[in-house]
Amino acid sequence: MALADRVFLFIKENIVLCPSFHSEEFYLRRIHGIITDLIVNMTLKVKEMRNHGDEVARILMLHLAQGEEPPPSLRKDFHQLLELITALYEDDPLSLELCSEYWCTADTSMMDAGSYIISPHRFHHGPPQRQTALFKFVRQSGDLLPPLLYVP
Repeated sequence: MALADRVFLFIKENIVLCPSFHSEEFYLRRIHGIITDLIVNMTLKVKEMRNHGDEVARILMLHLAQGEEPPPSLRKDFHQLLELITALYEDDPLSLELCSEYWCTADTSMMDAGSYIISPHRFHHGPPQRQTALFKFVRQSGDLLPPLLYVP
């Protein structure tokens, strides 16, 4: 129901784009946590939104190719999620660098050789699972970009 009510657009326009939002560390970290938790804990829902977004892009291309107006009822949940992410991380006056959590910084050649990152609780092979899930989200969001993005 929240997706149908355009929750990502609402958060972007009514919270993140407020003039004082980026100067409040608590709110920045909270919205960052909500978005990253969604990506990490609801990977199937995010994948479903991505697949639906690809289908919407194909429909838009078809209508543009035929010179028709696209249907106004098309939901753009994944597009709105990406716009929210952009609005959240494009300005960082507090130098929190929250967006760096999306990037795996471990050397993959060392990971293949069997290196381990030691945590107080157990051994991990490679970067933490959360960071891996976020990096995978970034990588997959750029895979198979619809040709609509390449139209001048």
